[in-house]
Amino acid sequence: MDDALQAGLLDPAAILAVHAVIAACDAFTIRHLGKQSASGNHFDVTDLITRVKNVQGLAEAARHPRRLLQEKGSIEYSDRYPRREEAERLAEHARRFVGFVEKNLE
Repeated sequence: MDDALQAGLLDPAAILAVHAVIAACDAFTIRHLGKQSASGNHFDVTDLITRVKNVQGLAEAARHPRRLLQEKGSIEYSDRYPRREEAERLAEHARRFVGFVEKNLE
């Protein structure tokens, strides 16, 4: 994602941000609940995340996947390419959530 941003490949960077967050959601819920979302609707993973108990900062962290997933369809299935600011903002959401998950996998 960051390499794509550096190279000016904004569409791939945004797509990689979305997929990084989806993978991080799976890692988080598998670690804490023993399962991952099997739904075809990616928003269901945000509901699954909120079932995790006793993880400080979860409510705030959960906004990052929601934000990225709100834009997933536009990013992956439209003919519109993201502007640099959009791609950087999405990448920042991904970085923050992946960082949160890394801290809470122990």
